[in-house]
Amino acid sequence: MTSQSDKYKATQCRICKSEKLYTFLDLGTMPIPNGFLEKKDLGTHEPRYPLGTAVCESCWLVQLTHVVPAELMFSNYLYVPSTSTTMLDHFQSMAHDLIERFAFTGDDLIIDIGSNDGTLLNYFRQKGLSVLGIDPASNLAHLARMKGVNTINSLFSSDLAAELHQQKVKPKLIVATNVVAHMQDLHDLCKGVKLLLDDQGVFVTEFPYLLDMVEKNEFDTIYHEHLSYFALQPLVRLFEMHDMEIFDFRRLPVHGGSMRISVAKKGSRHTVTPKLKECLQNELNRKINTRALYDDFANRVYSNTKKLVECLKAYKAEGKRVVGYGASAKGNVLLNFCQITPDLIEYVVDSIPYKQWRFTPGTHLPVYPEQKLEEDHPDYILLLAWNFKEEIMEKQALFRKRGGRFLVAVPEVKVLD
Repeated sequence: MTSQSDKYKATQCRICKSEKLYTFLDLGTMPIPNGFLEKKDLGTHEPRYPLGTAVCESCWLVQLTHVVPAELMFSNYLYVPSTSTTMLDHFQSMAHDLIERFAFTGDDLIIDIGSNDGTLLNYFRQKGLSVLGIDPASNLAHLARMKGVNTINSLFSSDLAAELHQQKVKPKLIVATNVVAHMQDLHDLCKGVKLLLDDQGVFVTEFPYLLDMVEKNEFDTIYHEHLSYFALQPLVRLFEMHDMEIFDFRRLPVHGGSMRISVAKKGSRHTVTPKLKECLQNELNRKINTRALYDDFANRVYSNTKKLVECLKAYKAEGKRVVGYGASAKGNVLLNFCQITPDLIEYVVDSIPYKQWRFTPGTHLPVYPEQKLEEDHPDYILLLAWNFKEEIMEKQALFRKRGGRFLVAVPEVKVLD
């Protein structure tokens, strides 16, 4: 009989198809990170899936050891960027930057793969550009349409691209923010993008950057939705296999450290910037093509999470109360890996209505609106959504004024000043 672990096990690199996969971090098994439960579901069977990470020793792509089908994770998705001022500012700045850099006009079409609730495309639409979103979550596609953002409710694929190509759809820009890492078939993505994109068009994608994740101990970026963890080196190889090339990149602070790359068809007017070569050399200098980098990362993760549990137990022994802030996917990875239950963290608050009045997957902490902190006064707040640290701390200035303290676990366990 095939076990659940064997059923979802990945045996080949999703870029070069090599079987030389070196597993360096095992986070055990846990539910899908956005699988929030209603009260009636508590006590019922909750599927758990392996969460391990390996690096391909041929092209050096970091990837999950097991792949959960996309249909289980994305048909009804609970992350909405428009509830965060940080993300609103980021997407507005991104739209402005791309319009200015590539001189798009009102006749140009912009497509967003994984368009969520249409937040990013809405900024392009406000500048008079034509937009089209593609997203598999029916609830989010509905929200996008309510904003006036035309949205196809589907996973992106080369088959969908072929259908749109037959309809003479030819975008000058295809964007994909924090979604390429979710895709199992990266070659199908490239095939679809190349087919759709105007010959002088640009494919722009953002993702958490591998070096930031490793060097800042951001292990909670690893979860079932994120199948790949990208450095520049394996992506150069991927796009070359499809007669495309990365011609520009930018480092970004969002989500703990991200990279934005610009890709075009070979032979286009876009020229490769000198910064690209510098970045590739920097990755080699940081030894992304050695086991040692990843083994060191794993050892720091195991040590850091052990310290967090010890810290929470010490607070409990002192009679201190701790709650969590941000019912995020990364937060759920932390809670599950550390096996943090309501005796250590009483509850979690979050700004997203879809998550409120539910329970965190696996650990079953109740999720309340942020306003609960106005009536309740815990001693510590553990920032589970640490990537929005500044925004959250600004929102909760009153909590700090009352003597409350903020605690983070990434990059290290620390009480913030």
